[in-house]
Amino acid sequence: MATYDGNVPPQAWKDDVDPTDFFSFVYKQNQENRHAFFNPTHHEDLTGASPFSTPHTTPRPNSVRLPVTSLVPRVIPPSLISDFKKSTKRDKSNYIDFKDERMWDTFQRHLIIQVQADGISSQLNASYIPSTPEEIELDRLHSLYFFSVLNNVFLTDKGKTIIRKHMPTFNARAAYAEMVHHMTASTKAHHKRQELMEFLVSSKFGENVTKTTATHFILLYQEKFRQLE
Repeated sequence: MATYDGNVPPQAWKDDVDPTDFFSFVYKQNQENRHAFFNPTHHEDLTGASPFSTPHTTPRPNSVRLPVTSLVPRVIPPSLISDFKKSTKRDKSNYIDFKDERMWDTFQRHLIIQVQADGISSQLNASYIPSTPEEIELDRLHSLYFFSVLNNVFLTDKGKTIIRKHMPTFNARAAYAEMVHHMTASTKAHHKRQELMEFLVSSKFGENVTKTTATHFILLYQEKFRQLE
C-alpha cells in the first residue's frame, strides 16, 4: 500500500490505492484532509468548494462611511421680509408735516434722512424695480408703510390730491414721485427758481443784505445756491 509522507501531493499517489479497499479509501481521505490542513491553498472555503479547486475569496462589500451629524442646530438665515417686520419699531410721528410748499426743501431733507433710518429708502427711487419674489413682497410692505406716512404728512392741497389719486393701488413710490415733479417742474417751481436766481445775482453784503454777519451771509448764499440746483 502506498503511503503519504506529507511532501508529495495526493494526486501523485492516489491512483495506487485500491478504490475497492474500504480501509485504504478511508486512509486516503484522511491523508487528503491532512494535506489540506497543512496547505492553506487547499482549504475549503465557506462556499463548500472542493479543497483541490482554485482558491476562492468571497468579495467583501465596500465599507460605507456614514456622515458625522453635527450636534449644532442648523441656523436658518432670516429673510428680508421677516427682518423688516422684526426690525426697530417705526414711528410715523418721526416724519414732519408738509403744510407749506415754501418749506419743501426742509421737508425733503428730513424725509430722506428718516426713510434711510426706517430702511425703506428704495421708495424714493422712481426707477427701482424688484426682481425676485421676496423683493417684490418686501417692496409691497415698504410701499404700504410709506403710503401711510405720506397720508399723514402731505397736508397741502396738492398733497391731498395726490394721496386720493393713488389710494386704489397704495403706490407710495408713484405718489412721492408725483409730488417731486410738482415741486420741481411746475409753474410755481419755476417762479421759485427765478426768485433764487434774483437773490444770487443781486444780493450784496452790507448793501441790500444788512443786519447780519459776513459768515451768516456766506452760509445763506450757499444755501440759496444749493436750492437752485
